[in-house]
Amino acid sequence: MAAQVHTLSIDVNGCARCHGDGHQLLTFTALTHPLEIGGETLTHWAPCPTNGEPILLLFRQPVPEED
Repeated sequence: MAAQVHTLSIDVNGCARCHGDGHQLLTFTALTHPLEIGGETLTHWAPCPTNGEPILLLFRQPVPEED
């Protein structure tokens, strides 16, 4: 049985690969094996529409505000 591929579409501003803005609704695909770097996990990727290099996506939890 094939694994289910999870995708999501989001706008990208300040692209890490081309430094461009306005990449609209890029489709990010879940990595089969997420990457853990510096205690954070990169979970999805999409090709940069300018140069085709991979843009890696990291979900961060919001930092709770102090009372």
